[in-house]
Amino acid sequence: MKKTIKNRAEKGFTLIEIVMAVSIFAILATATLTSFNTISSSSRILNRNIRLTEMANRCLNRMTQDIRAARVSIPPFYSPPRGHEGDDPDPYRLEGDEDGDGFSRLRFASLAHLPVDGNPVPGIARIVYYVDKGRNGGRVLRRSDRLEPFEPFEKNPHDPVLCEKVLSVRFRYHDGDDARESWDSDSPENQYGSPRAISIELELGDDQKKVRMTACAALPVFREKRGSRP
Repeated sequence: MKKTIKNRAEKGFTLIEIVMAVSIFAILATATLTSFNTISSSSRILNRNIRLTEMANRCLNRMTQDIRAARVSIPPFYSPPRGHEGDDPDPYRLEGDEDGDGFSRLRFASLAHLPVDGNPVPGIARIVYYVDKGRNGGRVLRRSDRLEPFEPFEKNPHDPVLCEKVLSVRFRYHDGDDARESWDSDSPENQYGSPRAISIELELGDDQKKVRMTACAALPVFREKRGSRP
């Protein structure tokens, strides 16, 4: 018996044994690689989700801070436009509408001015949120911030980007129990009043992952609609 074992050891492994060993190793390697790819893919999805969520949070935080510092003209310092040619609109008006691509756009006056050079300058700024084309073909949400005197608004590629990968942005304007998709505080349709709060719905992402978040901010001061009081 000992001689048989010794002879077998001297002869080495048979072809069948080698094939079986290679097959087992291949199965184990495939299983390990599959597990690694699954974990790696899940990690990438999780990291992408975290990045989108953090970016949406920063964007909503910036916008709610701006809105909570909003300013509107209050009577007797405000009077509705009379419709005469040459009448200047209220410089502190609040306007919310849609651009030509169906994205919401918002313009208002605020004390939340952020100077580009970092040196604080007091004053009321005109802030405009608008969606623009990004460098890689996607959409970005920009924030225009200009101190008085207010020049006519124009898109500017140097305006800071609040967030990228924008799929949708919606502003809703709340006045008591009503919520509207658009607003113009200089318009008779809104009885020359301003909303009391603005809610924001933001959707970021791509074909692989999407994140939708919402926020709401109350204006610190609002102008009541004309005729709303008895």
